[in-house]
Amino acid sequence: MEGFIDTNKNHVTLEGRLKTNFIYDSDDMYGRKIYKADLEIPRYSYSPDIVAILVSDQHVEVTNAFVGSKIRVTGVLQSDIRKDKLGFVFCVYACDFAIVDKAEERVNSVSLEAYICRKPYARLTSHQKAMTTILAAVRQETGKEMYIPCTIGPKYALHAVAMEVGTRLEITGSIRSRRYVMKDGTDTGITYTHMVRVKEYRVIESDAEILSDRTSI
Repeated sequence: MEGFIDTNKNHVTLEGRLKTNFIYDSDDMYGRKIYKADLEIPRYSYSPDIVAILVSDQHVEVTNAFVGSKIRVTGVLQSDIRKDKLGFVFCVYACDFAIVDKAEERVNSVSLEAYICRKPYARLTSHQKAMTTILAAVRQETGKEMYIPCTIGPKYALHAVAMEVGTRLEITGSIRSRRYVMKDGTDTGITYTHMVRVKEYRVIESDAEILSDRTSI
């Protein structure tokens, strides 16, 4: 797998329905064929979250999975900046993949060990609630870094905005997607940006008490 991501510090579990069929994406460095499809993950409110999953041919016979199939994926989060520089796009590289008879509701979990690489900033939502955004860097075994935008809800937004660049965190949360339609207004113009919605975080250096904001998810 490209990037040699440490799965002990980067772990994702998702359940949902395939929104698209698998298509060939690339060959990895070991000669395995990698296939890609979009997964639709239910959310308590608003529209579902959409994230791409990457699966090697050693894990699944992709012809057995088709649009509407209910699947469970465990793997690692990968992130890349959009070509237009207007956000980040996530995908999940599947370490384990299974077609299930019945997907559990709202299985969307991310665990990361990362450090803050840009000064956090806070803003008020349209409902006048504080929200802090951090850009977290996940160091890969190759020494390269992958960047994950994260949002922290009202309960700990003011604590989070005071954290310094370089602060190391353990983060748990869920993947969130935002849908955009390109100017031509066609389905082919639909695109997504992603972030991690933080449920809990812990500052590693001070071994501080875990800060939890479960009610704001």
